[in-house]
Amino acid sequence: MHDRYDELESSMGSSSTARGVPHQNFERTRTELKSTKPPGTSPPELNEEWIDNVLTKRIEQALGPLLSRLDRLNIGNNEASSTNNPVNFPIQSNEIPPSSHDRKRQKFPTWDGEKKSFGTFIREVEDSIEIDRDIMGSDRAVWYDINFSLPSAAKRKVAVFNSSGAQYRWDYTIFIDHLKRTFGNRQEKEDKQELLATIKQKDTQRFSDFFSKFDEVLSGAGGEHRTEDSKVLWLRRSLSEPLKEQLIQTQLDYHDYYSTAKKIEGVVYGFEHTSLFKGKRTQSGATNIPMSGTIVPPSNKLEADGDVILNHMNGRPQRNDNGKRRDRLQSSQKRASNNENSNTTVKKHARLVDDSELDRRREIGLCLRCGTNTHYVSRCPYLPPERSMVDIGITRSKSYDVPPQLEEEESEEGENHDEKQEKEYLRSKVGRRSLQV
Repeated sequence: MHDRYDELESSMGSSSTARGVPHQNFERTRTELKSTKPPGTSPPELNEEWIDNVLTKRIEQALGPLLSRLDRLNIGNNEASSTNNPVNFPIQSNEIPPSSHDRKRQKFPTWDGEKKSFGTFIREVEDSIEIDRDIMGSDRAVWYDINFSLPSAAKRKVAVFNSSGAQYRWDYTIFIDHLKRTFGNRQEKEDKQELLATIKQKDTQRFSDFFSKFDEVLSGAGGEHRTEDSKVLWLRRSLSEPLKEQLIQTQLDYHDYYSTAKKIEGVVYGFEHTSLFKGKRTQSGATNIPMSGTIVPPSNKLEADGDVILNHMNGRPQRNDNGKRRDRLQSSQKRASNNENSNTTVKKHARLVDDSELDRRREIGLCLRCGTNTHYVSRCPYLPPERSMVDIGITRSKSYDVPPQLEEEESEEGENHDEKQEKEYLRSKVGRRSLQV
């Protein structure tokens, strides 16, 4: 093998010499392993690297058609899948290039000069800069806009620092820090932190009223820089003891402050409409809602005569006849006392009549209670009969006057014996009918 390489080199050298080209030593494309044996020993019979190259070429020649066929099949499968499946467009990021901005820049809020509102004002300025910084222009333009949003008194107070903006290379963050030192309430944050450590919900205070105050205190105490679990712990710590007992079995989300507040509000809504809540309940919560795990004993309310007042059904209270009769009696007494044209007293009752007399009064438009046409039954000054079960309706008046019929007037006229018997018969008949009803 070595003799063959030597022959090739000698032939190449002779050909180049014949052409007039000087002899050059070309580098071999294949590196040979140098023998580690001493010069006196013979070279190895076989070269391992040469054998590996030969085997690799033979394998590639044998597997070449198969590999090319597999490549063609993979290309066909990819084309078929691309035609059948919809194209998945890449998800665009929220960062829009400055050249393609469609959003207009929002102006800075204007400060009213009050120290109480300075913290809110400067936070809105910082948020606006963070959102629209790439469309605001240079740092000097941002500096100018911040100074323009200040009131006149504040501009005069920072006029010297504003004129020296070139010394700070118009770094608007330095200008914002100077405004915080000049107009910020240094003691406010410390006061809010002390208040956050002592704030406590009252047993009679609603959660909605307490949470608005707590969130304001937390924001003033640097709540925007606190973690979510820290906010939830401060909120749970400040709740009232009865409300904490209701939240024992509630799983709170310590990674989301406002989600936890919403979950607490859902539990509190049912608690604040029960008798366990010591505060003032709203009108919609008049009916107590029993909490889970508690048994509320039934409370039956009784009237003066011992009758049980039925509970509400379908949102409407059911009254018994005694309550309706008593309300009607009280209203009639009130109307009789307010009637200035009446010469009668409140003690007089209308005469008890039968159904035929009531029908006659209804047909000719008389008062169903006393039988006169000088007033409506709603303004009748006389008390209803003692055992009357007749529904009173509104009648129309006539052009002539009919005097009322009363028990006292009949006694003064003097009835004969037959008329008295007839009267007793009618009374007994009406009494039996009322019992049947």
